[in-house]
Amino acid sequence: METKHPAIQPSRLPGRGIWSVHEAIDRLFDNLMRGFEIEPLEPWRVGMEGLVSVDVSETDREVVIAADLPGMDKEDLDVTVTRDRLIIKGEKKEEREEKNKGYFRKERFFGTVYREIPLPCEVLTDKAGAEFKKGVLYISLPKSSEVLRETRRIPIKAAA
Repeated sequence: METKHPAIQPSRLPGRGIWSVHEAIDRLFDNLMRGFEIEPLEPWRVGMEGLVSVDVSETDREVVIAADLPGMDKEDLDVTVTRDRLIIKGEKKEEREEKNKGYFRKERFFGTVYREIPLPCEVLTDKAGAEFKKGVLYISLPKSSEVLRETRRIPIKAAA
């Protein structure tokens, strides 16, 4: 009797299933709103409000994170770190608007932003540093000494 091994599944983008649901809902609302003066929802915007876009990179000694937070001030941000996780929270306050001011289009987001980032390794929380410049939060997280000691190069042998 032949044993079957499960096929290796291609990796999927995290959250892709959620985007499919959003796209289906967008199509439904687009059809319902046809003929009204409400503009259709834009698929690239649905679910993006409050999401902090980040780049996470790693060097031999530290984990580096760059987070886009346009229009925010450092006083509106709260950043916490554990040995294996970073959390960015903030509040983007709405600018006062005139009562009788009419808008042709209003897309700018105001409200709570939040992002929880699992880190690729343990870090030294007491040595973490951050700098906020031109709407980008730069965070450097030194790796723990255990992680640095655990790293070693693996020799590769030629096949016989």
